[in-house]
Amino acid sequence: MWAALHHLHESGIQPNPSMYSAILESLVEQGNVETALNYMFMMKNQDMLPELSTVQNVILLTANCGYSRLALELSAFYEKTALRRLDDAVWMACLASAAQNHYVCSFRLPLFLHLIHV
Repeated sequence: MWAALHHLHESGIQPNPSMYSAILESLVEQGNVETALNYMFMMKNQDMLPELSTVQNVILLTANCGYSRLALELSAFYEKTALRRLDDAVWMACLASAAQNHYVCSFRLPLFLHLIHV
C-alpha cells in the first residue's frame, strides 16, 4: 500500500476520497490510530471527507483505544461538516469510552440531547 501511495505522489496524482477511505479502513484494521488520524487531517486539509462507514470506524477505534475526548471531537466535527449523521451506536461508544476513562468533562447536555433525539 505504501509503495503505491509513494508512486501516486511521485506521479503527481492526489488520492480521492475513495482511495483515502481504503487507506483508513486498512489502518483501522491494524489498530493504527495515529496514522489514521493523520490521514483524516490530510483529507480535511484537502476539503475532503471520508465515507460515512470509514469515519465511523475511525471514531470507534479512537474511542475503543481510550481517546474519549478525541472521539467526541471527531464525531462533532464530522456531523458539522457532513450531510449525513453518525449512527447512534458511534455516539454511544464515545459516551461509553468517556465513562470508562472517567472523562467527566465530555458529558455535555447537547450531546445527551443529541443521543435521545430531543
